[in-house]
Amino acid sequence: MIEVAYTETINHVTEKVRDYWLVPGRVHDVIVVKIDPVPQGQTPSRMKAWHYCITDRRTRNTLPVRTEFEFGTRDANGNPLNIQQGACIINISRSCLYHDLQPPAQIPQNIPDPIPLDFFFIQSAIIRALR
Repeated sequence: MIEVAYTETINHVTEKVRDYWLVPGRVHDVIVVKIDPVPQGQTPSRMKAWHYCITDRRTRNTLPVRTEFEFGTRDANGNPLNIQQGACIINISRSCLYHDLQPPAQIPQNIPDPIPLDFFFIQSAIIRALR
């Protein structure tokens, strides 16, 4: 599951992940992408990503972050970020992606394990889409 937050607060989207998405019977992994809102006509420069996996959940209220990074063009202090390909990656294991797959379906063996999601490319796509 990918949850993109623009005007939503980080606290609100984290609560939604903890209390809705990552409960038994829903999804196994959630990636949250937070894009800081900007005035009309401007391109977003602050973006963060978090990866959560239900396997890491210890209690009802404890949901540790598996991976977290900023991948925008500027950090919280306004300093330029120049991320390179391969620097901001979330890895999703095949077993997580295909969790609870029921027979006769089988997990494909011809895809990488883990599956890398490179946010270098996601940053570019978001910036192009929001220009």
